[in-house]
Amino acid sequence: SRMFDAHRGLVDHPVAAIDAKVRWLGDTLGEIERRVTGGWSDRAIVRRVLGGEEIAAVVSFGDYARRNLVRAVRRHMSSPDASAVHW
Repeated sequence: SRMFDAHRGLVDHPVAAIDAKVRWLGDTLGEIERRVTGGWSDRAIVRRVLGGEEIAAVVSFGDYARRNLVRAVRRHMSSPDASAVHW
């Protein structure tokens, strides 16, 4: 009934917020996958789907980069058991 976000504090309607996040993540992963299949570069996908990189990518030397999500989708798609997970 109560959820606290490390960055925003108390979250109103936590179940709805988590449901929205799950939907967003599924939609986003699916869109990344479609663009990988379409031959897009990681950089182009990050710009178009995720709105570009944030300063955190530079400050963290790439540890907190949005391109890591794109790379994870690309790795998943090239793995033998890729069909085991559906976005």
